[in-house]
Amino acid sequence: MPTSVLLLKPQDLEYLDLIWSMNFEWENNWSTWKTGQFSELQTAEMENLANTVFRKFAKLARDLKVKYISILL
Repeated sequence: MPTSVLLLKPQDLEYLDLIWSMNFEWENNWSTWKTGQFSELQTAEMENLANTVFRKFAKLARDLKVKYISILL
């Protein structure tokens, strides 16, 4: 059913908002890191943020895969 993809519920919009918010946070940090001094990089902080973002995206991907498996197949 192709039309089922177009019907977004409020919760679907919340997922999209969450994804774009996480992306915006990552892009802001990346922009700071890539223009900063190499010697001033806080690698532990960078690693923690990267792991946190990865875990959030992985969990979200699992949740959405279960929810939308009928659309994906």
